[in-house]
Amino acid sequence: MRDLIVLVLVFVCSGCAAVRTPSTQDLRAVAAAETFVLANGYTAEPPSLPFEQLTPELWDGLMSQSKVLTYRHNYLESRAIGFVRNKDGWLVVFKVTEHAVSSGQDIFPFSPVGRYAPVTKQLQVGALMHAWADPNDPDMIRIAVSK
Repeated sequence: MRDLIVLVLVFVCSGCAAVRTPSTQDLRAVAAAETFVLANGYTAEPPSLPFEQLTPELWDGLMSQSKVLTYRHNYLESRAIGFVRNKDGWLVVFKVTEHAVSSGQDIFPFSPVGRYAPVTKQLQVGALMHAWADPNDPDMIRIAVSK
């Protein structure tokens, strides 16, 4: 009986590991999200798109162009730390930078904190979600972050 229980546990755990391994399509979604945050000026680099072509966030219309660019600059790490699969595609998680946390530009509900970049199954990236992502979320599939 004990051997049967051990065998079942090994089988179940090995299945879980396979499900949590990023697929090629998962990695394509992550790459699309990383390109998006870079192009839209959320990293330490300036945006690679003209301001008029940036994907607007909910509150952007309430700020001047310079405020939007200042708010976005160095807000997110350039590399995603993980993702969550959902029925529409992926929610790719980016960690908010220490610069953004210490600047006081937002009130963060916990630390460390992240933001979600939604990616469709067609690899289209939408505006960052106004929901905080927990980088310690056990449901998040982590990816190797190289500098």
